[in-house]
Amino acid sequence: PLRHHDIPVVDHEAPSMLERAVRWSGLLLCGWTLMNSAAAMMTTNHHSKKDLTHWTPRPPMTPCTAQGRYVRVDPLDLDRDVDLLWQALGGDVDAIQNRIQWWGLSRLETLTDLQNLLVSLDHRTNGWCVNVFRVLPSASSSTSPTNHNDKDSLPGMVAGMASYIATNPDHGTTEVGYVVHGPAMAQSPASTEAHYLLAQHALDTMAYRRLEWKCNSQNQASGRAALRYGYTYEGCFRQHRVTAQGQNRDTNWYSLLDGEWPQVQRAMETWLYPHNFHNPADGENDRDENDETKQRHKKIPQQKERLETIRERIVKEMKETLPS
Repeated sequence: PLRHHDIPVVDHEAPSMLERAVRWSGLLLCGWTLMNSAAAMMTTNHHSKKDLTHWTPRPPMTPCTAQGRYVRVDPLDLDRDVDLLWQALGGDVDAIQNRIQWWGLSRLETLTDLQNLLVSLDHRTNGWCVNVFRVLPSASSSTSPTNHNDKDSLPGMVAGMASYIATNPDHGTTEVGYVVHGPAMAQSPASTEAHYLLAQHALDTMAYRRLEWKCNSQNQASGRAALRYGYTYEGCFRQHRVTAQGQNRDTNWYSLLDGEWPQVQRAMETWLYPHNFHNPADGENDRDENDETKQRHKKIPQQKERLETIRERIVKEMKETLPS
């Protein structure tokens, strides 16, 4: 057997400063990963002990009917909304396809294609429901936009949609999916308020336990939105689907639980409060910007404090009030 003095000695040069830095970075990354894994396990263990003594299966999800300061959410009406949604999402095939590209579906070429898709998503006996977003005049300082047709008498302008899908009433779970916002919702409080109203309906009104959000792992904008709205990233389902275009889809999963909703709700309500926005007509945001940006800012309320910052502060305050 080899003894320590029998092992060949290889003459190595002393590691450079760069090599040392790389090694330390690797150690720090491993430590950070282990800490986050431990935190995730603690969170999982906490929720796995949730008391379900008084839990009862929920009724199937129903569409959301609610109105906030900036947006109104209504159940889909096929006779009224198909044409309005087509116009709200761009009004032509290429514009609409660009907005729904991450859905992984076949191309929508006509109004009939859009109608058939909406019909397939709106199975209310199973808790699958399409909700239509309407931007209200208060969402901007501009004159009230309209895209009404002869069958439409509701306030505001149709500007997007989202659906409750993958609903399981026995377990109290549903997903917000097939989300698309038209240009009228871009960089507007209406987007955040629409998802606040959807979550409130699912977790408060319907008393569901879990609200899910899933997206193509390459759809970074959707992932950022989920985190901003208070969802927690749970992981990636690799090779989850094959899209209609014959491409692989890895799916990122996010969730918002009933026990997490009160602090998320409070943060959203604080962020949406009018005092958190500059008057878009006051000119505060017009300095050193080009004319196009100035015109856009004149129509869109500008936030004073970010939603994430508000939520972090509220979580910290709630922890400090807990008994030690």
